[in-house]
Amino acid sequence: MLVRGVNYFVPHAFSPKPFPDPDCPPHFYADGKDPQFRYMHILMQYMNRMSHLLTDGIHIAQAAILYHAEAEWSGDYMLFQKPARELTQHQIEFDIVPADTLVDAIVTDGQLVVNSECFACVVIPYAEALPYSLLTALGDGLDQGLRVFFVGGFPERFSEGSGAETVLDKIRQHKNSRLVSLETIAEKLRDEGIYEINVSDHQPYLRYYHYQQADGDVFMFFNEHPYESMTSSIDIPLSGNVYEYDALTNQLVQLDSGVHPAGTTLSLTLSAYESKVFIFNSRLDEKLVSMSTPKTNLSDATTTIIEGKWKVSLASAEQYPHFGEQIELKELVNLATPDLYPEFVGTMRYQIDFEVTAMPKQARLALGQAYEVAEVWINGHSVGSRICPPYDFDVTKALVPGINTLVIEVTNTLVKEQADFLSQYLLQEPTGLIGPVQLTMQP
Repeated sequence: MLVRGVNYFVPHAFSPKPFPDPDCPPHFYADGKDPQFRYMHILMQYMNRMSHLLTDGIHIAQAAILYHAEAEWSGDYMLFQKPARELTQHQIEFDIVPADTLVDAIVTDGQLVVNSECFACVVIPYAEALPYSLLTALGDGLDQGLRVFFVGGFPERFSEGSGAETVLDKIRQHKNSRLVSLETIAEKLRDEGIYEINVSDHQPYLRYYHYQQADGDVFMFFNEHPYESMTSSIDIPLSGNVYEYDALTNQLVQLDSGVHPAGTTLSLTLSAYESKVFIFNSRLDEKLVSMSTPKTNLSDATTTIIEGKWKVSLASAEQYPHFGEQIELKELVNLATPDLYPEFVGTMRYQIDFEVTAMPKQARLALGQAYEVAEVWINGHSVGSRICPPYDFDVTKALVPGINTLVIEVTNTLVKEQADFLSQYLLQEPTGLIGPVQLTMQP
């Protein structure tokens, strides 16, 4: 939702009825039975920070896509979601704009202007009929230099009836009208320079959002793939000081990015459903500099896999932090298999010892796959919690020479014991820590 411009949220799934209350999913508290409730503040703080960052500015988009609800009652039509999907998968930003807003908008220097937001073009999904007021407004816009892309065909008549030939002929023959297919709409917009960023390779699951504040520009990138990571380089037509902001941990890192007069190239790696936020500031802001930290450099680091006998114990939400019987695993596996704990809901504690022979300058711990909230302690010191990938932690200050004790608590959701008629046959995620658990150290 954030990457699509939603910046106001009202969490509401609290029910006073005994759990489970089928009328009120997903039960944030669930009478104390939700094992993840103690981590809910992390999600709420993240949403609060991001909503604040993406408020009181201007969304920068290249296209306005017509929301043509009238067309669904007036004849044949194309769902507006179809061109929206094409532009989304090719990283061309847009807003969905209804007909009455387009009619009231103005055109300045060939740009459609709506409430201080400017669009280089309007995209019209195919509609057999459109309102008279809209078609005449589009005709006027074409005369003022606005480019209008008709996807899959021109409209054939007014929604109100006949008498449209003069206006429709003008639209069909105008030099600023474009008739394009659904499959080529993104390509045609890029051919005409209607785009903002360049991605080094095709990334259909990459989403982005550009929001302009008075003191800088915010870019949010999000990998919408449910289980695959992605790596690309992104060309952004802005230069200046660049910061990476992690809203989950509230940390700001100043980047030494590829800045040149024409713009900036960012190297972007995103885990499954991970987002990253970059802030561009044209002047050297002393406040931002004082708040930020240098980017971690692990270029000459070594990585080892932590393995051996893992001590594993379980606790439900109501039992936590008192864990039950302990078992040993020779390797990390899915605990939801039939011979282990297929219906377990709660927290799984993993403990193992590992040795550090030489103290590093910097060290990070990566858990690999975890399902799905992970909290980590080293030698009794908490190094943080993660509610989503990547499960990556700075452990530099927690390590000691010699034997170190690692404790990882992984907490799943209520789904294993609350399969309803909608979800009981769906493929479910594994349970627990799958790994591999890797320690990366810079000597």
